[in-house]
Amino acid sequence: MGLFKCPKHGMQLLTFVSPKLAEYIQKSQTVDFNIKKICLNLDDGKQSMHTVDEDFAEEVSKKYSLDGETLKINNVEAAFDVYCSLTGICSSCFTESMQKLKKIIIFQILNSTWRKLDDK
Repeated sequence: MGLFKCPKHGMQLLTFVSPKLAEYIQKSQTVDFNIKKICLNLDDGKQSMHTVDEDFAEEVSKKYSLDGETLKINNVEAAFDVYCSLTGICSSCFTESMQKLKKIIIFQILNSTWRKLDDK
């Protein structure tokens, strides 16, 4: 955890995400790929959840022989390795991006439902 000065939000906590996701958020681009969660069990016995792109999750999954929708890494050394691969971004920028993504998904679901109703 750390603080940094975001040009848009001022002093903020960092949220650690995959490099690809961080790049999209920092450029204010719409996230147009699947995202997943990775749970890391660190040496202090605490868990930390991180949002990553599907390619990053797949790479980690193969490297550490994991499966499931939420990937959980219990090995401390592996968790530290993955943690070091993450990129810190502004927590507020992350939250805004995820809220925008949720709105897009909800719109797509509603739009699909409306089309199905129109077809009847």
